[in-house]
Amino acid sequence: MKLRSRLAPHPSSDPLPGNYTESVMTIKRKSLLYVCFALVLSAAAIAGSQPAPTPQPAAPKHPFTARDWATLHSAAAAAVSPEGTILYGVTFGAEKGPTHHEWWTIAANGAHAAKLDLQESFTPLGFTRDGHALYGT
Repeated sequence: MKLRSRLAPHPSSDPLPGNYTESVMTIKRKSLLYVCFALVLSAAAIAGSQPAPTPQPAAPKHPFTARDWATLHSAAAAAVSPEGTILYGVTFGAEKGPTHHEWWTIAANGAHAAKLDLQESFTPLGFTRDGHALYGT
């Protein structure tokens, strides 16, 4: 099916140039781009006309103390299983006493976090080849 120009005097006149369809498609793409740009500008104008939310007062500050330092938690990844499960350790302290260390696993998408109950003397280094057990020292 050949496209015909509305300006052509007769339907049987010269055929349309080969790049006519490409030109029409370019014009349609530009028109669509302009419409999208106008919508973005309109949305920005509407969002800008909304009143700004009232900021909440910040919690009172206090100096960073040894108690704050002792209760910080840090996490470090140790291994990744063939199925993508991540083994990581969490270290934290308390105001008094020794530093605590916990081992956790979590899926790569952040789901299914689980704390592992391991013997105090066991430090996991990684997963076995099948990914169903841990090895370590």
